Amino acid sequence: MQQVGDGVLLVGPAELLEAAASRLGHLAVTPCADGAVAFEAYAKALREGPAPRLVVTELAVDRIGGASLVRAMRALERAWGARPTATLLYAGQAADADLKAFIAEVGQTVHLERPVQMPIPDQAARLQAAVDRLLAQLKGG
Repeated sequence: MQQVGDGVLLVGPAELLEAAASRLGHLAVTPCADGAVAFEAYAKALREGPAPRLVVTELAVDRIGGASLVRAMRALERAWGARPTATLLYAGQAADADLKAFIAEVGQTVHLERPVQMPIPDQAARLQAAVDRLLAQLKGG
């Protein structure tokens, strides 16, 4: 696994990870197949520095789901006095009231709907555009 520091931690299904990581080759990308692996990588990067600039997680990932992963990240950040890392939730659902409430609760999080019927290469292109846009906003702000 690559170092996550100052890069993008990408969490989701293997097929999408592979396609998205190749499209995000201009960034330091650390792919993680499940939330538990992602949390371990995140905690290590936060502890040893530098933390990733962005975490992109599918909402429905194995072992630790995307929402639980973000909550665990925020708890760790609070405990260690770290700034919240920007997070993009990639979900196969529209942002309903519960998801909007969750995003408001954890902060520094945006949602991108994953059109599950869309071919994986097109999903990866859509994800790349969203990541590039978000990183440009973070750099400017």
